[in-house]
Amino acid sequence: MKKCLRSNFLPHNFQQLTYQCLQNLKQGLKSVDDYTTKFYQLIARNDIQEIEEQLVARYVGGLRVQIMDSVNMFDPVSISEAHQRALVFEKQNRRVGGSSSSAIVGGSSRTGGIVPHVMPNQQRPTDAPVYDDEPQFEEEVVTGDVGVNLVVRRSCYTPKVVGDDWLKHNIFQLTCTILGKVCSFVIDSGSCDNLVSEEAVQKLALKTENRSKPYKLQWLKKGGEVTVSKRALVPFFIGTTYQYDVWCDVVVMDACHLLLGRPWEYDRNIDHNGRSNTYSFMFGGMKITLVLSKPKEPVARPSGTLLTLTQFEEELEAEGGIFVLIGKEVNKEVDVPEAMISGATTFTKLDLKSGYYQIRLRQGDEWKTAFKTLEGLYEWLVMPFGLSNAPSTFMRVMNQLFRPFIGKFVVVYFDDILIYSATPGEHVIHVRQVLTLLRRDSLYASVKKCVFMVPKVLFLGYVVSGEGIQMDESKVAAVRQWPTPNTITKVRSFHGLASFYRRFIPNFSSLMAPVTDCMKGKTFTWTEAAKSTFQLVKEKLTSAPILVLPNFSQVFELHTDASKVGVGAVLSQGGRPVAYFSGKLMGEKAAL
Repeated sequence: MKKCLRSNFLPHNFQQLTYQCLQNLKQGLKSVDDYTTKFYQLIARNDIQEIEEQLVARYVGGLRVQIMDSVNMFDPVSISEAHQRALVFEKQNRRVGGSSSSAIVGGSSRTGGIVPHVMPNQQRPTDAPVYDDEPQFEEEVVTGDVGVNLVVRRSCYTPKVVGDDWLKHNIFQLTCTILGKVCSFVIDSGSCDNLVSEEAVQKLALKTENRSKPYKLQWLKKGGEVTVSKRALVPFFIGTTYQYDVWCDVVVMDACHLLLGRPWEYDRNIDHNGRSNTYSFMFGGMKITLVLSKPKEPVARPSGTLLTLTQFEEELEAEGGIFVLIGKEVNKEVDVPEAMISGATTFTKLDLKSGYYQIRLRQGDEWKTAFKTLEGLYEWLVMPFGLSNAPSTFMRVMNQLFRPFIGKFVVVYFDDILIYSATPGEHVIHVRQVLTLLRRDSLYASVKKCVFMVPKVLFLGYVVSGEGIQMDESKVAAVRQWPTPNTITKVRSFHGLASFYRRFIPNFSSLMAPVTDCMKGKTFTWTEAAKSTFQLVKEKLTSAPILVLPNFSQVFELHTDASKVGVGAVLSQGGRPVAYFSGKLMGEKAAL
């Protein structure tokens, strides 16, 4: 079976391609953590049998040149140690990432001038001027992150802007991502420290530590001093490239979540364009430009819950779009889906072949199902049996596929499909529609298990026909030959089979009470009452009536009964039973 799966679902050179990915793995623009995760995945997939020193050399060789040289200075003896060293140097490079010394060709002289690079066999012209080559970098223009917002409290709106002077009268406020939540941040060169709001720290569960020297922060006027005694390390993203961890003092503020002051501007060597109000800096060999988005004017909300026509039109014009819930009158003559099976005379049953194996795993998640064998390491490409969400996933696929037909002429339970029709002509059309859907989605059925256009069919343990629903004849024969149980386990087996067909036996719970009592406790006791009940239930099951299918266009009859042991009911139609119900009274209900 493994060879068949490999030949059907894997490329012929899958192992070779996976090994090439490992050989060509480089850190590039990835972070150290992302590179390490990818390295471990490829090592596991290729089942590399190398000693620790070889794995460390392979891991360090894929890091960026600056990090690789720094890690090699410490001569790590394990991948874990190399990983930790690389993380430390990565953080150091982030703090000094704005330095442009690596972009200067040659070096700096003591007087601050630039020494140009000259070839050994080339003379330097005396009168010709020497110019510095301006380095070319990729540039990412960031206008803010979008996603799930972290809402603190909006009590301070930006000033109202008119015309094209909004850049002149607005501070720089944008959005970033902190631990998966989109937060607002302000760049303020007048602030001596980086700040983060106290409520944001609580909602994001950021760890804080006490400052060695608490200080008082004064806002616009005297008397508004705030004592700052804690700080937190805030990891934030801006755009897709820039990622940084910054120490911020924790203060109570609601104007924004994060305020980046002079320490951040100093560390990143920020360039600020006052007219366009943009901030630019270098990070990882790329120029990052933060662009301010034009703020939206806050819309005044009405105090009541009802809107006038004028308010509705103004809000629609300001917001640009709204959601409207429209009520639709339903036709009174609605067909009840359950009633459609009544009157069916022709049936077809389809059984999908290895249903779970026809569901492809999401690309990139195959490594989560990896398992080791004597022949090597394998991954599932299709959904295997045993996953906790496999049944619900497969059932959802089948329900979505046959949604237009369920309740009209199709019943689906996992990989079993029942098609029913009133006439053979309609049945041919219905079967063709179902098979067309299966072909469209590349779902295959087992021909040996399929039955086409028959007057009655075995479906989910019941025999369904035009007359109604009845018990499976093979199960009836098994009940007829069932020996008298002599252990609790055998009693439970009989009780389970009988309970499956309890809908065919009136007052089943009250009738089975003596047998049910034999399953209680640790010792087995087969009483006379249980013995007589056992024989009676066998007779009831072997002579169970045929239950008719409900027809909702006709009148139903409900007969109820109750005793000190249990309650029961019979739902019938036209003098024939549709279903039996019974329940045993226990606890407080039995004492009433």
